[in-house]
Amino acid sequence: MRKKKILCTIISVLLLGTSVCSIYAVDASANLITSNALAVTGDMERVSTPVDFGFEIVSAGIDAVIAEFTSSEAITDAPYIGEKGTDIAAAKVSNLQYSLEYDKEYSFVYTTLIDGVETVYNTFLTAKQENGVEIVFGDVIKNVVTNNLARGLGPIVETEPNDSLTTADTTYDDYDNNGAITSITDIDWWKVRFTKKGKVNFWLGSIPSGCNYKITLYNAAGNQIGYSNNAGQEPELIQSVVSPNTYYYIKIETVSGVSSRRYLLRTKWHPYFDSEVYTIQNVGNGLYLTVGKACNASSLSYAYVYTASNTAEDGLNNGQRMRINYNSADYFTIAPLCSYNGQYRVLDVYGGLSSSAKQIWLYPDNGASEEHFVFELQSDNTYIISFKDSSNYVLDVNASTNKVYANTRSGADSQKWIVTADTTYNAKETLYKTYGWQWPLASNLNLTSSYGRRTLDSGGSYEFHSAVDVSANNGTSVLCPTTASYAHSGRDNKYGCGYFLIVETEDAVYQNSSRKLRLLFQHLMEEATTTNPDISNVATIAQGTTIAKTGDTGSTGSYHLHFGVINDGSNVFINDGNNYDTRTFTNTEQPLMFYPNINFTYN
Repeated sequence: MRKKKILCTIISVLLLGTSVCSIYAVDASANLITSNALAVTGDMERVSTPVDFGFEIVSAGIDAVIAEFTSSEAITDAPYIGEKGTDIAAAKVSNLQYSLEYDKEYSFVYTTLIDGVETVYNTFLTAKQENGVEIVFGDVIKNVVTNNLARGLGPIVETEPNDSLTTADTTYDDYDNNGAITSITDIDWWKVRFTKKGKVNFWLGSIPSGCNYKITLYNAAGNQIGYSNNAGQEPELIQSVVSPNTYYYIKIETVSGVSSRRYLLRTKWHPYFDSEVYTIQNVGNGLYLTVGKACNASSLSYAYVYTASNTAEDGLNNGQRMRINYNSADYFTIAPLCSYNGQYRVLDVYGGLSSSAKQIWLYPDNGASEEHFVFELQSDNTYIISFKDSSNYVLDVNASTNKVYANTRSGADSQKWIVTADTTYNAKETLYKTYGWQWPLASNLNLTSSYGRRTLDSGGSYEFHSAVDVSANNGTSVLCPTTASYAHSGRDNKYGCGYFLIVETEDAVYQNSSRKLRLLFQHLMEEATTTNPDISNVATIAQGTTIAKTGDTGSTGSYHLHFGVINDGSNVFINDGNNYDTRTFTNTEQPLMFYPNINFTYN
């Protein structure tokens, strides 16, 4: 089989230090401030270019792949690969060839020694089959070994007793911490907290020769949330998402061997966003990253900055709310809510990232590198938003036009951003996800129009679309998403809604337990009570009951379902009888908030 070369790419990294120490005869009462217990520190740098090693696929079986480790530099020692969280090493076919089971996560440690400088790389890897057989790396951590050379941050040396959670030594983010395991009963505890939500690497290195230490991570309640136990003296790594202003506890203990030589413990925070919703404000002019009124239409929309808008009807609110989605390769995509609740189009570079002053626009998420962003936290708690594979280019604002561009990095305020969680929207979405609603169409998942502002014609006129449209053939059964009761049905011939149905759920509106959410279905094939005569006669409509059939009434030739969620308890009628027009109302919710686990398609 022809070998397939796969190189690992550095992501937004956490950088720590490690060392190798010799074992010495140990006395439990030994004074650690000796020549046998020199401080070990980490010389750190953030790497933004690909590393020069990877794997070649030798052969691919049904359950596992044989992969050969390669490097452009001379390989002194083969890397360590072991099953994550255990001391079980991966099966070796030869010195540099490994048998890796598909979809199993492995710890990876690779050490180089060049001109007397020892560098250690830590990450996790997985053999995947989705896009052809490949070895996928997670966060790569680069550690440059330095012995007995103090950094600005630390070292902090353990103070006994620290053998329990309640007596844990306190450390801080990005500090060097030294301690020693001097007896088989010796356990070291450390605690640390962080000012911001983020993703943290908890790393233990410089494990003495002949020793095997393990590391366990606990939250403030004392519950275990992470564990690492690589074989021998291989460094240990735990990665965990942390909450702000709460302590995390690290326990270090021996599996075998003890020494007066000191280990090195480090924690390193870096930005993490987990698909929640944020606003992104420019430091230079105080305006907010915004995409225009066409962001949910087939035409594409450019990004600019604009004053804050809290009114959903004008569409800018949804165009300023950004879902920041994390990718395991340690980059983020930025998607406005107006594009299918942040599930389809993302920020991209018009024309590709080949030079500066390229305008930012929306484009379907296709995995292109121009859609992959890194959030670099600055000392003033702002962010520079760069591109993962082109770190010299960052998001910038043109002072005269307020348009957003990819420009060469300069450090100007126009290239700095304040990222703030939209706590109300996130809390609302968290609640609505728990309701467990069924999608109203059994197999139709293709969305043709999103919730929010949409263009009506080439002249730029627009409306606020208070629902989502779903493509469906004529006569497709509409299923009741949740337990509900009949509210109203009829036909509107004035505003293009056609046959419609409104049902009232048993689920409360966010922060209003006395008000219940109502569901709206439009463009039905016929009167709902004709499809199911019983829906108006029963006290409760069970989830999954057929309540209507799709059609094209009010939109001749366009067979689809208009599905909306109303939050004010009304039937949303206007003053002329059965005619109504939800386009004029702002008392609605984004329907996709209720369906977090459905993979939609989009037109």
